[in-house]
Amino acid sequence: MKQMHYLILLIFAAYTVNATAADSPQELATLKESYLKARSQAIAPIDKKYLDALTALKSKFTKNGDLESALAVDSEIKTLQASPASSPQGAVEPAMKSGSAKKLFRDLVGTTWHSEKWGREGTFLEDGFFHFKDPRQEPIPWKITEDSKLLIGGGAPGDMRNANLSSKLDSFVFPFGPPKMFARKAPQK
Repeated sequence: MKQMHYLILLIFAAYTVNATAADSPQELATLKESYLKARSQAIAPIDKKYLDALTALKSKFTKNGDLESALAVDSEIKTLQASPASSPQGAVEPAMKSGSAKKLFRDLVGTTWHSEKWGREGTFLEDGFFHFKDPRQEPIPWKITEDSKLLIGGGAPGDMRNANLSSKLDSFVFPFGPPKMFARKAPQK
């Protein structure tokens, strides 16, 4: 309930910001990035509770031999992970079994990357999308596989490709069209 109040306050604040705060595309992009990050943080615990409850229900149906119901719950889990109704921007942290995959996911969330060649900058957010700084650029889906590979979307829906994340977590290649290298930006202090 506290999170819902926070979300309502956040939305209200975003809509009541003085119009001059978004006079330039850069200021608008910064405002949007801040809003999306706060929104994602507010919604993530709600989505996680729902995902946990769905996982428990699926396990119950499986143990009782009710395969049809277990498959229906599994379908809902996949829908939530792909695009939850409460967060049209993307998916919550996947139910990863691998500790290293979970750690990599958490290590990437909130990091900002820049492509010199492409002239674009974006941030990995917990909602499962890479949000570009330019608000005119559509966010692209991303996820971490169980074997700790970074997959990026960008082609047809559901087409996720290995972005060849470096072992130092300081660069990746956008895997669609001509190769575009992204380098991790140092956090601003």
